Amino acid sequence: MFSLDRSKNDTSVTLDLLWAMAAQVVCVGHAINISGLSYTYLPNVGVLLFFILSGFVIAHTLSTKSDSDDYGIAAFGIERFARIYTAFFPAIILIAAADYFMQWIGH
Repeated sequence: MFSLDRSKNDTSVTLDLLWAMAAQVVCVGHAINISGLSYTYLPNVGVLLFFILSGFVIAHTLSTKSDSDDYGIAAFGIERFARIYTAFFPAIILIAAADYFMQWIGH
């Protein structure tokens, strides 16, 4: 089960920092591109780095947890779904609310 205690789960401070840096590269790249001053491929690089890091997490999770008899593909799927969609669903709801609000005020 998911635990916030770092000694009891498989999270990594270094990996979390690299993920945060990759997300910031995407955000900064989009800001540069939207500004119109220049065009950069930073968002592409950030997304690529993010997916590469995610591949390491998936491989590590499967490698370390697959030795357990009670951990199978169903448990892996539930774990990945919970990890991804606990952030994704609120973000989609916020985007939908912002979109609805912008249409409501006429923009």
